[in-house]
Amino acid sequence: MKNSQQGLVLVTSIIMLAVTTILVLFAFRNSSMYERISGNTMEKGRSFQAAQSSLRFAEWWLERNNLGEISDCETRNTVESLGDLRVCSTALASGTTLPWSGSSVFTPKAMAISTDAGLNTDSSKIPGDANYYASPEFYISELGSTPGGREMLYSVSGAGFGANASSVSIVESTFAFKYRTINLGGL
Repeated sequence: MKNSQQGLVLVTSIIMLAVTTILVLFAFRNSSMYERISGNTMEKGRSFQAAQSSLRFAEWWLERNNLGEISDCETRNTVESLGDLRVCSTALASGTTLPWSGSSVFTPKAMAISTDAGLNTDSSKIPGDANYYASPEFYISELGSTPGGREMLYSVSGAGFGANASSVSIVESTFAFKYRTINLGGL
C-alpha cells in the first residue's frame, strides 16, 4: 500500500508542476501583450501631441494677422521662418493620405526626426527622447468670411507622427480671425 501512495504523490506533483508552468507561460504572454498595448498607447499620445503642436502653431500664426497672399499650395514647403507660412486657396484634398500635397512642414527645434525608432542621441535635441518618424505638418485653407463680414474663417489641419509610420494622428480646427477694424460705411 505504501508503494502505491508514493506513485500517486509523484503523479500529483507532476500534474501540479505542469499546471503551474502553463499558468506562468500564460501570464508571461499576457504581460508582453500589455507591454505592446502600453507602447502603442504612448506612441499614439506622442503623435497626437505632435499634430496638436503643428495645429496650434498654424493658429498662432493666423492670430498674428500674418495672412499674406493666398497661394495655390501645389507643393509642400518647409517652414524655416514665419515668412514661409501660407494660406491655401483650395481645401485639403484628402486628409487621410500623408504626406499632404501642398502642406507646410514644421519641425520644432527640440524634436528629433529619424525613421530609426531608437532614442535621440543629438545633444541639441531633448536627450533620451524617442525619435519621431517625420516632422509634423499643417495645411491652412481659407473658407471665406462670416455672414456679417466681421470674421474670416480658415480650416486648419495638423498631422504628427510618433516613432513609426503607423503611429500618426490628424487633428482639424476651424479658426475665426476677427478683424480689428470694421468698415462701418458699407464700402
